[in-house]
Amino acid sequence: MAKVLVTMLGIGPYKERNYHYMGKTSTSKYGTMAIIDLCFEDKNDLKVKVFATNEAKTAQFEYKPNDPTLKNYLSDNGINHEYISIPTEMNLDNSWNTFKIFKDSLVVNKNDELYVDITFGFRSQPTILLMTLSYLESLHGINVKKVFYCKEDDHYSEIIDLTNMYYISMWAKSIDTFLQTGQYTRINNLFNSMDNVELLKPISNTIDKLAKALRLVKIGFYDYISNNPDDYQECVAYCVYKLHDEIYKFQTKYNDSESKFKNEYFILLDLFKKVKDRFKWINYKPGLSDQDVKKMLIDNYYLHLLEILRYYRDTEMIQQGLTLINEIIFIKMKNDNIRDKINKLDPDNYEGHRYLRAFWEQVDRKIYQENSFLIQRLHSKLRYINWYRNSINHSFYINKERFDNKLQYRVNDIINEFKKFVNNPDLEKYIKELNEIHKMVYYKDIRILLTK
Repeated sequence: MAKVLVTMLGIGPYKERNYHYMGKTSTSKYGTMAIIDLCFEDKNDLKVKVFATNEAKTAQFEYKPNDPTLKNYLSDNGINHEYISIPTEMNLDNSWNTFKIFKDSLVVNKNDELYVDITFGFRSQPTILLMTLSYLESLHGINVKKVFYCKEDDHYSEIIDLTNMYYISMWAKSIDTFLQTGQYTRINNLFNSMDNVELLKPISNTIDKLAKALRLVKIGFYDYISNNPDDYQECVAYCVYKLHDEIYKFQTKYNDSESKFKNEYFILLDLFKKVKDRFKWINYKPGLSDQDVKKMLIDNYYLHLLEILRYYRDTEMIQQGLTLINEIIFIKMKNDNIRDKINKLDPDNYEGHRYLRAFWEQVDRKIYQENSFLIQRLHSKLRYINWYRNSINHSFYINKERFDNKLQYRVNDIINEFKKFVNNPDLEKYIKELNEIHKMVYYKDIRILLTK
């Protein structure tokens, strides 16, 4: 793993200053050398890439024995370095040329660490550099470890670490990716790369658990009534509640002890608000006991399933959504015999079966028999979606020439039909009825049995 310091030079003039960083001081004509001296303990694997115009190179990066330049200092200290020319005149074409030069020069090995000094050069150049780095992180997986700026003052000069400010755009993109697709890898990488983020770790860990629970469709009511009292804490709805709770604690600490936080944390409050808005369906109240939280989750179990289903709709997680519909929300299809299903349950072997037997019997009587037209309308739509799903899942052994032209259309069709199904008012009505039956069964018939 190599360390690559990216820096720029202007024409100057430069003069010797005392630079301060983390309680240490270095005297140099160039902020770049102060960064090398104060921020890198091991310089053996360090390479410096110097971007400058030809005019700046002549003034500040030619080897001059009588008037040392940055090249003198790098060469005399045995530091590996490379000069890369960038355009002088700044116009639209040259802006793109500068971007291309940065891009081609900074696609390094994924294990290498980039350290960036944005102090010098024309103001447009550091701006283009930062945008290029953001682009390369997204598409090529480069690792920007630190961003430095040398504040130069005749009275007090210092090296400022702007890394977390640089990460603001990465945070925004990463959280948007999570909200739109359920992908959490980027957020996790950001948390791991930041310094002094212990106060954010509970939020990070909870988002991680939530993302995994959503992908694995961990929604089980069985976990709420399990012999292991902690099982339910792995489910989606609990993770959503916990996420609200951890964000609330973070905001409370921030408001109560504002001076303890760096400015870059302020932007996280906006980002976390976006996350809370995405999962606002949970009935969050601060300070609830574990028992009260569990009761809230049980009381709203099927209503939460509807919200999770809507999340799958919005993120196009079709397989998870159809699993939730076919395995949990609907207990039988047209040719299924619900009595056979009920009889296969063994309450003596698994306590959750006591609940399921009573629940399914009530659902069969109150919905499947008394409101059969509602069920027929929903089943007709669902069979249509499942037909698409099965044809896609088994496409690998269907005649290729006959099927290839239709496959893409069927993928689009299943997405569109799934979204329409989730938006169907009949589905919301059906799930609300399920939730009422669920509460009745749990509190009137099952809760007493489960506590014996």
